[in-house]
Parts: sequence; C-alpha cells; structure tokens
Amino acid sequence: MGKKWIAVLLPLLLLLSGCGGGDARPSEGKITGKANEKEDSTEVPEPAALKEGGAEAPELAALREEIAESGALLGVAYLGYAELPGWEDVCVYVEANGYADEFPFLTGVMEDHAVLHEGGEMYLVVPANEDVSLTVSDYFLGEDAYIPEQGEDLLTVTDGKPLLLRGNVSEIVPNLLIRAEKGSKSVIYNPCISGMDGSLLSEDGVYDFTPYELVMRDYPGYDPVPDPVFTLNTWYARHHDGDGNLLAMTLVLNPDGTAEYSYGHPHSDAFEQFSGTWTKESDGTGMGDMHLVLELTGGPVNDPGEQYGMSGNFTWELQGSAMVLCHEGGSPLLNGTEGEWYTFMSFDGCHMVNNWRSLSEYGDWYYELWLFENGECMFSIEDVDGNRMVSYEGWWYLTEENTLRLNLMRSSGEHPESPDLEYISGEYLVENWEPTGMTLAFVSGEILTLDMEESTKAGFFAYEKNQ
Repeated sequence: MGKKWIAVLLPLLLLLSGCGGGDARPSEGKITGKANEKEDSTEVPEPAALKEGGAEAPELAALREEIAESGALLGVAYLGYAELPGWEDVCVYVEANGYADEFPFLTGVMEDHAVLHEGGEMYLVVPANEDVSLTVSDYFLGEDAYIPEQGEDLLTVTDGKPLLLRGNVSEIVPNLLIRAEKGSKSVIYNPCISGMDGSLLSEDGVYDFTPYELVMRDYPGYDPVPDPVFTLNTWYARHHDGDGNLLAMTLVLNPDGTAEYSYGHPHSDAFEQFSGTWTKESDGTGMGDMHLVLELTGGPVNDPGEQYGMSGNFTWELQGSAMVLCHEGGSPLLNGTEGEWYTFMSFDGCHMVNNWRSLSEYGDWYYELWLFENGECMFSIEDVDGNRMVSYEGWWYLTEENTLRLNLMRSSGEHPESPDLEYISGEYLVENWEPTGMTLAFVSGEILTLDMEESTKAGFFAYEKNQ
C-alpha cells in the first residue's frame, strides 16, 4: 500500500498533541480597565521570562509584557465561533482559521488546559505571568430569581500557562467565569462578546488582544468552521458493487476542500483513484437536507490515459462513529450502486500501522495483529512452530479516548481457546505506544490474548513478517 495516507494524516496527528502553530507576532491589544485591587501595595505582574525546560516562546513573552504593562492580570482574545464536539475538532478549527499562525504558542496549549463548555465562542486566555493562578467556573441563571450564579469549578491552573476556552450559548447569558489571582489582587470576568459589533466586552483588569482582522473577515465562500464530520477523519468502507464484488473504499475529505477517493479489493492496491473537491450543502436540519457533493477526476491506477470525471451528490448522517452516505444523484461511489447506502468508519492513528505480535505468558502460541493503512486489520493465532490456527479479518480505528476498536470476522481455522468464536468485537485502551511496541488494556468485548484474561493487559512488539 502507498504511503500517501501517512502524508495525509500526519498533519492531523500533529494536531492531537496541541493546536498547531507557525511564525507570527502577537496581536495589538487594548486594556479594558484596571484589576480589582484588594491592597494597593500589590505590584503589577511582571512578564514571565522562563518556563520549565528553557526560555519561553518569544511571542508569548512579548504578549505577557503587553498585558503586564497595561496593569492587567490576564489577557483575553476572542477566536470566533466554533461549536465543535471535541478537542481534536477545536485543534483543526484553530489551525484552519489562522489563529495558530497569529499566536504560535497555541501549539503548546494542551487538552488539560482547555475547557469545552456548552456553546461555541472560543477564547484564548493568557495570564500576565506564571505567578497568576486561573480558575474557570460554570456560570448559570438561578432557578428562582434568574440571577446569574457561580457554579462548580471546571479548571484551576497555577502554572501560568495559557488556556483555551469554549462556551456561551449566546452573548446574553455567558456560562463561563474566570477568576485570576496573584497575591491580594484578583479579577473576576465573564468572557463574552458584544451583540452590537462582536467585540470583546470590556471589564476592569482584562487586556483585549483579539485578532479582529481574523475574527471579522468575510471572504466570499469562506467557511470559518471546518465541519469535523468531514475534516477529522479518513473514512473507510466495504461495499458490494453491482456485480456482487466486495470492494474496499477509502475517502479522504481535507479541511481545505480537497478530496481523494479510491477503491479496490480488500488488502490490495487500489483499482481506481480520484482527486478533486468536496462541498457540503444544507437545506435544513434533517436527514435528506444535508448533502456532500464530490467533484473528482481520476481513473485506473495502471492506465493514466483513461481518466474521467466523477461527480456525485450524497446525503449524510452520523451514526455513532460511522458516517452513512446515501447516493442521491450523479456518479455513485461504485458501479451499479445507484441509490444505495455506504457506511464509512472513521480512521485515525496511522502511527499504529504495523504488524504487531504478542508472546503469551499463559499459552503456547503467538497472537498477531496487522493494522493496515486503509483501516483494515487482521488478527491470527499461531503455534510455536509458526502454524496458523485461526484468522480474523475486519477493520480498526482509534477513538478520541485513545481506545483501539476492532471489528473482526473469522476467515479461516478455529480459535484454540473459543472454537465457536466467529466474531471479535472489542475496545482496548492503548496505554502506551512507541514505534517498536505498545501495551493494550482490555476495556470491553472479547479478549485478544490470554494475558488480557489474566491481567487485562497485553504487550505487543513490532514484527516484520510476510502475510
């Protein structure tokens, strides 16, 4: 199989460790007031110069200096509206909309310094220095008098690192409360924007460094929130064509609107591959109103001269971890499948693509797990002489919770421990991973190895072997 899937997925994998970056300067900001002082003798916070492990990022240090010179304890920037379900989605949004270029230190903001609350307004919060502690709390209307009240604390940090917040169903009633403290000086602030002009609402002691040139832009055809349904995954499916042939399909939908599609026999190279663009259209909110439109060009991999256009319209919906497409018009994804449904599974974690082997401590056999680039997988059990006793085939994917999910069907042989086991469907937490080895912990479904039955964990090592 080609290496192009690794090239496609690598930028997304990099996003999982933080919200990608680039080289840029901090935005010009303005002070919105003075901090609420309990004692006038408290000094204005100085910008931090160092962090653990070395010098602080110059862009962050410069921004801290701006905040401190203004007399504030913290700076806040509004990063637009992005009502997205998970951390990886937020990282894609930050990268796709230029905020990581504007503030390169966003690369270092991790999920444990983020609050994803109900709503879609995104805020970047930077303390003036590392001595400023930040607490983010729930904020809601009381049941009796409809007066806003402070709820439970959602996050407290004392290391002075920036935070990324998402919340606020509307600007009328914000649902996030920030409390910044250093010594006897404190600031309490509800991050929210004005319903008049979309600017950050002023508050004493908060420095506004919103990149308004990004937030307020309105380019023709610009989609400010890449839909995570399409942009976070490479999608994989198996489906029969009109002649009854079982074929494997891989669909890649990139945040920039480009698309790739290929199909072929399972566990083999593609017959045909296409590239082009994708767009989404919506006439409402129900199934049948949301459309994915593909405009592609391609053809047989081994005959570049026979290229042709492929234009199709599909309705779509999410069903758990699957995306279901229904052909509505134009070219279907496979010949003879007009009007049919295709069920695609999401695919991530290409760093785990490898042949893995586990040497059982409790049995006289080996467990082998193949994780392929296109989302397919195989699992087999062999005796010490290398004789294969049973094989299963299916697909795999990695969830946001770092859980490996397997859906396998027996293709040959008999399971030495469970002779009637036709299917293996389960979840296994990836407790640690490195290129040469990984540890899986049983979560649910069927165990893969006897080690999992005894201790719930099994160690696998990378193993080069022909199938």
